[in-house]
Amino acid sequence: MGIGDLTVRVPAAEVGSVRAATRIGDASLSGKSFVSAQRRMLLGARLAWDEGPGAARISIGLRIGDAKVVLE
Repeated sequence: MGIGDLTVRVPAAEVGSVRAATRIGDASLSGKSFVSAQRRMLLGARLAWDEGPGAARISIGLRIGDAKVVLE
């Protein structure tokens, strides 16, 4: 995706890994008991998480905007 904000909501039990990267914006992962956000530089962010029990792999790439994954 080029420009815009993206929020993905998915059952936590289904997800095994999450990758999110933005050139300008934030990347975050939140669940019932945690919130994770990582900023690589002043403008962009990169997030990598591999601790889920499920088989689904979520990968998000944005040029400009915020990438948010919510594990429900």
